[in-house]
Amino acid sequence: MKKIALLALLGLASICPAQVIGLEDVAILPGQFVNNQTVLSGGATFHNFVDPMFGSWAGFAASRVTDVTTVGFTNQYSAFSASGGGDGSAQYAVGYFDTFNDVRPTVTLPAGTRPTSVRVANTTYAYFSMLLGDSYSKKFGGVSGNDPDYFQLIVTGRDAGNAVTGTTSIYLADYRFANNAQDYLLGGWTTLDLAGLGSPTTMQFDFASSDVGPFGINTPTYFALDNLTVSAVPEPTALLLLGPVASCWLIRRRGR
Repeated sequence: MKKIALLALLGLASICPAQVIGLEDVAILPGQFVNNQTVLSGGATFHNFVDPMFGSWAGFAASRVTDVTTVGFTNQYSAFSASGGGDGSAQYAVGYFDTFNDVRPTVTLPAGTRPTSVRVANTTYAYFSMLLGDSYSKKFGGVSGNDPDYFQLIVTGRDAGNAVTGTTSIYLADYRFANNAQDYLLGGWTTLDLAGLGSPTTMQFDFASSDVGPFGINTPTYFALDNLTVSAVPEPTALLLLGPVASCWLIRRRGR
């Protein structure tokens, strides 16, 4: 029975192949970025908002910037990765949450898919702001290094009716450990598992930080994203073809 169930699961995997969305199909010159339009890549929509009054942007920008040395706001479009995008690719997305206009970075997934994982990183701007402090944000850890600071990226999945399908998160910096040697500020890319989001239509990105002032988070609310992996949601008819084996597997999973 276990062998049959395994074969059935392998069948499901072949029905639901993975797709990696890496923004390599977006036209960007080396060292440049696109911050004034919604970006379409691999069937996904990376939403962009431009403030008509001030001309500022929010949501997602597409980038090929690889500047890991310049400190400050003028370098807001670079991931903190000298090799560029996740896994050494040339292009990636930069997400920015505009707290003033309440515009969160949002991705609409390709129809009939669900997210499985994504590569994320700090931007150079946010990285050095936390490492050194600046005129708006504190140095993480404080003067003593003992301040329990953190910077968290939160992902929320929502269905077509805007109902939450699941949430997950990752700490882009975490200084809350009793042993300061364990404190970290994420450099380079890491993988975030998105299976807990279920089967959403959109993914919305938000932040939490220990450095908060009267107007909200002081830490620059930026992150970099690349290689979003999605898989096809199997059609109900495909599950029916697997018959009682699939039904048994689903029941056992739900009853664990």
